[in-house]
Amino acid sequence: MLLVTPSKVNMVVGDAHVFRAVNESGRLQAGVEWFVSPQTAAEVHAGDELEIVAKQTGKLTVTARINGHEADAVVTVIEGVRLPEGSTKWELTELPGKKTIKITPAVPSAFGAADIFVEENGAGGRVIRAVADDGRELWRAGGSEKSPDAAQLATMSPPSQLDTKRKTLCDRIATGMSKDEVRATLADGSGVHLNPAELARPQWTLEEAASGCIVDFDAQGRVSKKKKVLTN
Repeated sequence: MLLVTPSKVNMVVGDAHVFRAVNESGRLQAGVEWFVSPQTAAEVHAGDELEIVAKQTGKLTVTARINGHEADAVVTVIEGVRLPEGSTKWELTELPGKKTIKITPAVPSAFGAADIFVEENGAGGRVIRAVADDGRELWRAGGSEKSPDAAQLATMSPPSQLDTKRKTLCDRIATGMSKDEVRATLADGSGVHLNPAELARPQWTLEEAASGCIVDFDAQGRVSKKKKVLTN
């Protein structure tokens, strides 16, 4: 089974969003081919994950394909500075034969934990899906009949056998962001600081524990590309 997460996204022109294809274990499915239709609807940055920057209003389809399997996500793009108040930014498709019964916030500082735990119940028992705040599924656990209590959910870590990728500073920086927006991201608990001389440069090198991010800015001072670098 292949899923694109999130499965539905609402965004405005100029916004960026990242999608992840996952397998039956909720793990990142590496090596997928990514397609966006219509092609002119978004700027595309493809790798194991896909980042799109919306260029025009309307609906577009994000497709992941590997080994004869494919899955889609649907994106709705509207004009404006931001989504209307109360709008849903993203949705996660329920697993086959299951229904969502509980959504619990995770402890933000827990290593490898998501921002949200989604609990689904149905055929085969209960499943906990760890989800990032942008709707990407990070890992999955469960299958038993017993549901974890709120305290257990809030501190759950990914099963040790899962090859989970931690959400890094580079993951939080999107193409199209202004320098001020990137600085705000750095100020949000990253522990990364830039001196005044570095702020004027067209390329920033940002380092945090275990990884770094090389960010290039265009002439308007917006992120044109980024590159994640592992440091250990």
